[in-house]
Amino acid sequence: MKSIDNLGELIPAVLAEKPATFECFDDNTLWLSFKFIFAFIKKLGFITWFVMCMQLIPDGLALLRGVPKLILLIEFTGATPEEVVNKIHTARQNLQKFNFTYMEEDGNEAKARKFWLMRRESFNLLRSKVKDKHTAPFIDDFVVPPARLTEFLPQLRAIIKKYKLLATVAGHLGDGNFHVIPLMKIEDPNERAKLEPAMKEVNNLVIKYGGSVSGEHNDGLVRGPWLKEMYTPSVLGYMQEIKQIYDPLTIFNQHKKTDATWEYSFSHIREKF
Repeated sequence: MKSIDNLGELIPAVLAEKPATFECFDDNTLWLSFKFIFAFIKKLGFITWFVMCMQLIPDGLALLRGVPKLILLIEFTGATPEEVVNKIHTARQNLQKFNFTYMEEDGNEAKARKFWLMRRESFNLLRSKVKDKHTAPFIDDFVVPPARLTEFLPQLRAIIKKYKLLATVAGHLGDGNFHVIPLMKIEDPNERAKLEPAMKEVNNLVIKYGGSVSGEHNDGLVRGPWLKEMYTPSVLGYMQEIKQIYDPLTIFNQHKKTDATWEYSFSHIREKF
């Protein structure tokens, strides 16, 4: 997609055909995959890597017409090949009005694999290539209603740019769950100083659009302090009651979830790697 202006309408149009998977990654992830293309040799073996590179040539040439802001990965399954073909045909008809470039792999798993490698391995490549920075998953795993992503994603990227964070944006587009894990040099005071304000801006934005700061990986020390922003006092009260019943001496997971505070959490971020 060269623009995400219609993302709020496009997502329901895709989901209507019940895709098996519906994920995405941003242009930074795409460029990263091309930049570190040789690093895939170790992952794939030379022959498989070479075949993948040959398959990527048409995709690379397509970039001359413009770099997409977001790459969508949509897979359909069915009881028969004909059922899958019908789903793809219907989805294509539904998506014509959005006027974006698409490619079909027609069930060729080897061809489709290159895009899934970009989605799943690009950040690992980035982490292995940047030796003086480490993962800082302090704004990872939030969920935003898919209908609000058209408004949300540009503002998220503006925050990432504002704090000069080295990060890629990827996620499960069907349910609005995103993973943004910056690489940072935490022992540097200037980098460390970005954590609190950047996290506050992202989390406030997520909550503003009716989202959740936790999707797949729960709250813990990092996201626990934000529960009072997301839930009513009565709901938090139920959580605290359950905690009191099963852990009256507060032995387990201290200062997580029901009694988490940003001051405590921040003071326990490791200073060295």
